[in-house]
Amino acid sequence: MGTSLIGLLPQNTYSGLIKVGDNSAINSTLKTLSDGAGNDLPMQVSSNLVNFTKNASASQFFEGFLSTAASGTQVVLTIDSVGNHLVTGSGGQTFKLPDATTLPNGATYYFNNNQSSGAISVNNNSNTLVASIPSGGFSQITLLSNATAAGTWERHEQAPSNVTWSTNTFDYPGSITSATWNGVAIADAKIASAATWNAKQDSAITANRQTASYTLVLGDANKLVEMNVASANNLTVPLNSSVAFSTGTQILLAQYGAGQTTVVATSGVTIRSSGGKLKLNVQYSGATLIKIATNEWYLFGDIAA
Repeated sequence: MGTSLIGLLPQNTYSGLIKVGDNSAINSTLKTLSDGAGNDLPMQVSSNLVNFTKNASASQFFEGFLSTAASGTQVVLTIDSVGNHLVTGSGGQTFKLPDATTLPNGATYYFNNNQSSGAISVNNNSNTLVASIPSGGFSQITLLSNATAAGTWERHEQAPSNVTWSTNTFDYPGSITSATWNGVAIADAKIASAATWNAKQDSAITANRQTASYTLVLGDANKLVEMNVASANNLTVPLNSSVAFSTGTQILLAQYGAGQTTVVATSGVTIRSSGGKLKLNVQYSGATLIKIATNEWYLFGDIAA
């Protein structure tokens, strides 16, 4: 309990008082506190902020925390709002960050998405998206510049609990979509095993030799299909709705056998080739199919009418 000033003269207690350095009223501007002898203290105060100019020590600091059930209503944060937010329920939730000019640089907000489904959208004060946090995700958003109301914010992520990683490994048991590796799109929604991944990265051509007419399958993507048939035969290009090769897929063709191979387009598929040629020329001729649109392919190589 502090010492009471009742009955004491100011001149006898002044050195023990704490006051703002300029002796003016506290307002929105940070003012340094000082003691009655004019010595500055390592603390500044304003009407809405307390700032320590040196290290502060306590047995524990408890940050403000708020749990919000997801709704269609945007939560608008201010300088007085707590910094740690948990969102429950489902359907998504949007937050609007405070006017950055009211905050110190380095102000940090945390968003924990505990919804069963639905993202957390965090917008700056101009309602421009800063972060979209999927279900199970966690983001830390830090103010880098408070020069404008919108501010400049930086986000850092923590992955869901079912993700693990180390220096050279990353494990995620769910599906991966729209992913790239070193700038190259990964076609598969999920790479099932290290063997599958290594096969995709291996530059060696894998051959698939057939002994009868054949319809392409997804596993032929970026491989060599050899037709080892004694009599005339067909190699059929299926509709995208049946076999969804990625646009850009290349398939090498070779006529290994004596029977001439004709490349046949399933109804709805267009094969574009010089002069409309669709047959491999002679035994051991080769050609290449390249998918350029949903149901459109190039065919070029040693081909004949």
